[in-house]
Amino acid sequence: MKKFIFAILFTNLFFGFAFGRDTCDEQYMREWIDRLDSINLNARTRDFWFSKSECQNNTMILNGHINTNQTPSQREKDEFDRYAKNSICSNYTLEMLADIGLYIKNNTYNKNGNLIHSITINPKDCPNFANSTNICDRKYTINEVNKLNARMPMVLDEYTAITRVFCANNTYIYNVMINVNYLSNSEISALKNEYQQIMLNSYCTNPNVRLLRKVGMSAKYDHYLQNGTFLFSTHASPSNCLNF
Repeated sequence: MKKFIFAILFTNLFFGFAFGRDTCDEQYMREWIDRLDSINLNARTRDFWFSKSECQNNTMILNGHINTNQTPSQREKDEFDRYAKNSICSNYTLEMLADIGLYIKNNTYNKNGNLIHSITINPKDCPNFANSTNICDRKYTINEVNKLNARMPMVLDEYTAITRVFCANNTYIYNVMINVNYLSNSEISALKNEYQQIMLNSYCTNPNVRLLRKVGMSAKYDHYLQNGTFLFSTHASPSNCLNF
């Protein structure tokens, strides 16, 4: 049973790119739970099924049910706990849970609906998680960068396109090509000021970027002419955002 539970939970749990004092208040977390439930609620077997998941006090709560009223032994509970912790700590995509401070609680209920076992896991306790202060070293970040680069070039509009993405020193860095071969100094200055304001506004207000701010990731855009000449950089970090 336990293998079935964690195969469902942790192969489908992540990845969707949020910050309040309680992560559970975030829209992305509510959407995440909805996606998880769309899988779990349809994964019912004769012996085991899930009811709806919850999120409270920075804790994702997963509610499983077994089709028996037999109370598991302490040995079975201990075995389940070891498997649960290993399932989380061995899945690098869940390392982000450690970075955003989210706990995972698994409740198990018997056939009559009585709680028979509960375990709360703090991903920060995983020995192979969060060993570096540089988010760029995380496997989930490396994987995301590789996925983005596989889609390059990414056309933004008729004048600009992102040609490459990489990560260094807790900063996502985007190479942006402007589809001209010459700009005057006054044009460069005006364009830099315009793009910097656009970037700050997007970084600080776009809900899709909130998770980056939560884990302390900055963003930097390096702009180039079509012939490869470097023009300027624009930059945004969590410290630029008010009320963060």
